[in-house]
Amino acid sequence: MVLAPQLLLLDEPFSALDPPTRSRLLEDLGALLAKTATTTVFVTHDLAEAVQLGRRMAVIAGNRLQQVGRLEDVLAAPANEEVARFVSPF
Repeated sequence: MVLAPQLLLLDEPFSALDPPTRSRLLEDLGALLAKTATTTVFVTHDLAEAVQLGRRMAVIAGNRLQQVGRLEDVLAAPANEEVARFVSPF
């Protein structure tokens, strides 16, 4: 973030961390992104991470884009059964 990027790409950045460290870094990243308004593509298999950080969500399953939209819309109205299975904990 030192260079103030226009777009930040993060591919599973916290996947190898222990839960307490992961939780703290997610909080810190969320606060930093809110403060800087940096557009970020955050790839994760962890729905809780997506919900914590995201405003928009794209669900890819079976190598296909299944649904994209506002986080609330994807969680409330999954486009198909694959998306529904992925978002079912929420």
